[in-house]
Amino acid sequence: MSCKNHYYIRLSLWAAMYVQLSSSFCVFAQSGWEVLSVPTSEYLRSVQFINSHTGYAVGTNGTIIKTTDGGNSWYNIPSNTNSTLHSVFFTDTLIGYIVGGLENSATILKTTDGGANWVSQVPPAARWFGAVHFLNPSIGYACGQGLTFIKTSDGGQTWLAQTSTLTWPNYSSLYFTGIDTGYVVGNGRSIRKTTTGGFNWSSVSPSSDSIHDCISIYFTDAQTGFVAGRRFFDPHGFSFGVIMKTTNAGESWYMSLDSVITTFWDLHFPTDSIGYAVGESCIERSIYKTTDAGVSWFRQPYIAGTCYLNSVYFLNPDTGFAVGPVGIMLRTTDGGGPPVSIQNTTGPAALNFALNQNYPNPFNAATTIPFSIPTIAQVTLKVYNILGQEVATLVNEKLAAGNYAMSWEATDFASGVYIYRIQAGDFVRSRKMLLLR
Repeated sequence: MSCKNHYYIRLSLWAAMYVQLSSSFCVFAQSGWEVLSVPTSEYLRSVQFINSHTGYAVGTNGTIIKTTDGGNSWYNIPSNTNSTLHSVFFTDTLIGYIVGGLENSATILKTTDGGANWVSQVPPAARWFGAVHFLNPSIGYACGQGLTFIKTSDGGQTWLAQTSTLTWPNYSSLYFTGIDTGYVVGNGRSIRKTTTGGFNWSSVSPSSDSIHDCISIYFTDAQTGFVAGRRFFDPHGFSFGVIMKTTNAGESWYMSLDSVITTFWDLHFPTDSIGYAVGESCIERSIYKTTDAGVSWFRQPYIAGTCYLNSVYFLNPDTGFAVGPVGIMLRTTDGGGPPVSIQNTTGPAALNFALNQNYPNPFNAATTIPFSIPTIAQVTLKVYNILGQEVATLVNEKLAAGNYAMSWEATDFASGVYIYRIQAGDFVRSRKMLLLR
């Protein structure tokens, strides 16, 4: 779990716009991800599940919510703080920790009764804590702002600061692969490694042109790990989301994914080979998945109104949750559904803009929509029901000239007539298709 506090002002402005935008359209569950109802509109920053029934999410203004039925219903738990809570971690069904902070005052909360009551612990001096991670019920770690890294060896009764060789002011995420070996990451391309349980740290940062802000880190074993973040590509601050991978315990890193998403904020691997990453993009899908340990990544189907996600957690390869601003909570029970599939087909070069009839038509569960663009263009391809309500965004990206075939999985939709519409520059066309069950 990770914290992104050093981008708070920019994200707060985005969240304000999000509230205005989200009230103007309906959010449809589709293709594996569904939007859950939660009793808060606060910014949810971290989510964790203990088992298939019990899970927690935390966020701004001391928000703690809990479910005991797999996410079907959630309820608020008093935290007795108005701090922003950045990260939650449970060591078992009863004992859990939450870290955060507000106005240069760090917060650590602990529960020993499954979240019913939370007791504030006195941390070493820090402005805020962004992430917490426990190896076992006794040994845990937290990191944050102000060269802050702390450790407990007695289940949180005491926390000791260990910052002697940390050289970067803000650390947003950490992961320990053993009692002595761990990693912290922060803004400014900073990845630090310890083999002494946090007493000493050394830099294992990647090259300067590959990633500029390291935001979240996750290891699947002692040698293999991933760092998510972003890479700036112009002086105005525009960025691409990137994921770096190491297979030698951080000694070297290489690019696993260089996407058109703006920023990756979090990633989680339920198995050594299957992983998910979430982030921010108002023109792209904000969930990516790998099934081959980061050799390749594919986009998950887009859900209108959820273009910003801050944290992701999977219980197993199929069941997972993601959270974000304005109380956004997503759930999947089938690994996020089928990948978004768009293929640049072979054949003669595209001479004109065209939107062709889908095939098969009528169709049962899936169909393919062919289209052509003769020049590079920003392309949107959307599906609407007969009432004119948008139910799916299949394409929303810049494409090179070519002939394309886009698949649509409609297993979650009712029988009826649907309209698909393309816009590429000034070219706009619509066609009808018939879904029969």
